[in-house]
Amino acid sequence: MSIINPIKEINKAIPVLSTISDYGNAEYVSCQNFDSRLKRIQSYNLKTYGKSRSWVSMSTWFNPCIIEMRDGKTLVINKAKYKLIADYMKSEAVNPTPKGE
Repeated sequence: MSIINPIKEINKAIPVLSTISDYGNAEYVSCQNFDSRLKRIQSYNLKTYGKSRSWVSMSTWFNPCIIEMRDGKTLVINKAKYKLIADYMKSEAVNPTPKGE
C-alpha cells in the first residue's frame, strides 16, 4: 500500500493547473467561507454517490488553488484553479459508482 500525494494526483488528473497564472485570478475569501465551499462539495458527493472524502482529506486536494493566507482569517485563492479542482472533486473519477448500481 502506498501513500497518496494529493498535490501530485490533482496535477496529474488536471494537467492544465500548472499553466494557470495566479495573476488576475485571485479571489479573497474568508476561511469560514472556504470551509463551507468544501462542505458543500462533500454534501453533493454524499447525495450523488453515497460517499465522499472527508473534509480534511478534501482540503489537501485544494492546496494548489491557495495562493496566500492573510491575517489567519482570509485566504487568497486562484478562482480558475478552484473551479477546476471543485469540478474534478465532484466527478465520478474521484467518486466511482459502486459496481452493480
